[in-house]
Amino acid sequence: MLAAALVSLLCGCGEIAPSIPRGNDWTVAAGASNPAGTAVPPRTTAGSTLIRKVPAARGALTATLGIQVYWNSTGTRAEMAADANRIFNYIVGLGANSVGINFAFYTDGVYPTSVYGVRGSTPSPATIAMVIASARRHGLRVLVRPLLNEKNIVDSRGDWRGSIEPPSVSSWFHSYYEFLKPYFAAAQRSGATSFNVGAELDSLAPDEAEWTAFEAAASKLFTGQLEYAVNYGRWQQDPSYEPVPDAGVDAWPQLGLGDSATVRELTAAWVTWLHNQPESVLRGTVLQEVGMAGVSGAYREPALPAPSGATLDTTIQDKWFAAACAAVKQTGMAGIYFYDVNSTDQPAHAAGYAAGSFIGRGDRVIKTCFASGWS
Repeated sequence: MLAAALVSLLCGCGEIAPSIPRGNDWTVAAGASNPAGTAVPPRTTAGSTLIRKVPAARGALTATLGIQVYWNSTGTRAEMAADANRIFNYIVGLGANSVGINFAFYTDGVYPTSVYGVRGSTPSPATIAMVIASARRHGLRVLVRPLLNEKNIVDSRGDWRGSIEPPSVSSWFHSYYEFLKPYFAAAQRSGATSFNVGAELDSLAPDEAEWTAFEAAASKLFTGQLEYAVNYGRWQQDPSYEPVPDAGVDAWPQLGLGDSATVRELTAAWVTWLHNQPESVLRGTVLQEVGMAGVSGAYREPALPAPSGATLDTTIQDKWFAAACAAVKQTGMAGIYFYDVNSTDQPAHAAGYAAGSFIGRGDRVIKTCFASGWS
């Protein structure tokens, strides 16, 4: 039984967590009460097998021009391969040269002892390897981003992935490494460019000894760049230690502006916020998450999904994306990822997505952002 449990852990397919809805709260297809209003057409495997590739000049840029993909596809290998090809064609069409592959994993509550995957929610290492290989065929650089799902962490006290307190930090890191081992190997054999060793794990970020040992072991399996995504609140506090040098930022700053703010005003506020760090740091920093629900009031708390019944206002999202892009260029940062699309999305059918989606909306601004001004 112990051996079977270990195999289940390493393949990312355990059954020891509560049932978790597919997708994420930001961009899942809209339901009847959702701001976007109409249903998304059902997913199919039919369609073009054309592989759209990143142009050589775009691929040669030093800057990271990226889109984050939340991998929530299930089904046959052919269905998932079709999802990957469709989404990566769309991403290349936006002018990106990079993609983040996000997938869910789990831990057992606020005071956790172990890390595991859930069948039907956590993709297997073999699936992640297939997805990476598909992205590479499109000429995209690939960042692998395991994300700690919060469905069994969030509570009335405000707990989240960044507040977990393992009784034994060293034991938790051991479980975390054992879970990720086959994913490091999959990323290595499939040609991923980089791998996030963590994202927004604020309470664990200061544990230098554990991260040092973890990364030493990981680097034996994956020879690409090991990265980390700092939560925006911790980043602006400028702590003395982060798990990796030049850590990326999940950027959801509260800039104190209202709906009527212009792109110029938003850009200035973004630049001021970014200058919490010196230019020497900014030059090596990529914004790993830049997103915005297209609804009134979103500038006050960008990290929140749209409230139920909110009216869609695409100009809110458009201005946020344009300003973030301009600020990244103005401050000489290393790049930007816009957040996000689901692997089951169908960009050819622009209607029917929740307010956090940029399909058929802010993607026009993203395309303009990526088109020029990068080196």
